[in-house]
Amino acid sequence: MKEVIKDVILGDQVDTWRWEVGSDGNFTVSQTRQWIDKHLLTEDATTTRWNKIIPRKVNIMIWRANRDRLPNRPNLLQKGIETPFVLCLICG
Repeated sequence: MKEVIKDVILGDQVDTWRWEVGSDGNFTVSQTRQWIDKHLLTEDATTTRWNKIIPRKVNIMIWRANRDRLPNRPNLLQKGIETPFVLCLICG
């Protein structure tokens, strides 16, 4: 345990919450979204923008479709979830 905390320096200041993502140390949704766009999304991914007029579930469905993350038969099969038919039931 001593080895793990050997570099920790404790001060006499009052404990406070600090959000390191924000430039001023405060949490905002906007700064968090910008950080996610910059650090977690791939280079070719579009930024995480939501349309407030349409329902949230539609925003999520579009976001998942853009990233090919819909639970369709090919995607389920790729994850090891077997379905009876991989091809479209209507057009084959």
